[in-house]
Amino acid sequence: SRGLGDVYKRQLTHRPNIFIGDKVFSERVTYVDSEILDIFDFEFVDGDGRSALSDKRSIVLNQTMAKKYFGEENPIGKTITLSYSGVINDYHVAAVMKDLPHNTHMDIQSMIPIVESDFSESSPWLFESWWNSNNMTYFKLAEGVVIESIRNRLDNMANSKVPNTGRPPGQIVTDFLTFNVIKVSDIKLHAVGNGDTKSVGTYNMVLSCLLYTSDAAD
Repeated sequence: SRGLGDVYKRQLTHRPNIFIGDKVFSERVTYVDSEILDIFDFEFVDGDGRSALSDKRSIVLNQTMAKKYFGEENPIGKTITLSYSGVINDYHVAAVMKDLPHNTHMDIQSMIPIVESDFSESSPWLFESWWNSNNMTYFKLAEGVVIESIRNRLDNMANSKVPNTGRPPGQIVTDFLTFNVIKVSDIKLHAVGNGDTKSVGTYNMVLSCLLYTSDAAD
């Protein structure tokens, strides 16, 4: 973690089945480390945004989803059931946040905390496999650190930490897998990797994109 600030958190999006009373939806839900609220300045319009994800069974909705699910009713405290990859849990609505701008790279409609143990039996690869490209990691740079000092260490990290199993002799991990790091404000035009606008060109598989910021959500 040399060069990183004290916050570095994950985000991944899936599409679980959502049950509210007798209604069923299939919507994008973003699984996050709760400390993502320390990185981005989401604007909350209802509930306590500061502690919204402190309970592992809490969910944050944006205004559009809150109205879609509950109409004019107050959504705070309402129960939503999510079913994904064989895991079914009830969540209580802890807060409602303002819809993010349409041009943000963070298409967050709702957020729930990541609980790795929920998937330890049904889908352990979600968080245990180096070859899973679903996770995006956000971090803040420590003061005075130049991003190139981290970027230059990523290949060494991959080759030393990622198991090189089943690969032909003479080939190393970074022949197949690379990490990328990019400033949040540069994502729209320069992103390379899973889930974002890609630059023109040919690239190896990118396992996940490491994003750094000291700003609000871009």
